[in-house]
Amino acid sequence: MAKIYFVLRTQKVQRDDEAPIWARIVGGRQFEYRATSTLTIPIKHWNSKNGCVREYSGDNKALAERLRGIDKRLNAIRHALLQAITDNEVFTPAIARETIANCLRGFEVKVTAIPKDIAMYCDYVISEMQSGARQNKGRRYAPNSIKAWRSFAKLLKAFLSKRHY
Repeated sequence: MAKIYFVLRTQKVQRDDEAPIWARIVGGRQFEYRATSTLTIPIKHWNSKNGCVREYSGDNKALAERLRGIDKRLNAIRHALLQAITDNEVFTPAIARETIANCLRGFEVKVTAIPKDIAMYCDYVISEMQSGARQNKGRRYAPNSIKAWRSFAKLLKAFLSKRHY
């Protein structure tokens, strides 16, 4: 069973500044993944030991509301990731990275069955690139990248047909 931890990335941040929240997902010995979220939080309002937002009882209602929102978002991310991990029968690091990245960016988490045949897998990846379901660092793939994948898939299929795979 995978475990999900939230940590702050405070290497280049001053003490009073805000730091980005990172998710660390560990799936036994076979898998560890770290990803940044779009959420930031003041360092003094983060509980490093528990990996969550500290309770705030001050007078600043806007800050209190923001901290509650961050806490709700982190719980929603944790729940969505755990749900995606338990729903998927074959959990590979490739599926995990894509699922985690999409969840942290706020996209809907959808885990689909990945074809076992390499040629079918290339077609699967190309169709996801064209539809925008698969992205490169949060952006859609460029048409030339998709064209290169199509060319590779064509060459691979020709090779496999000659070798009778």
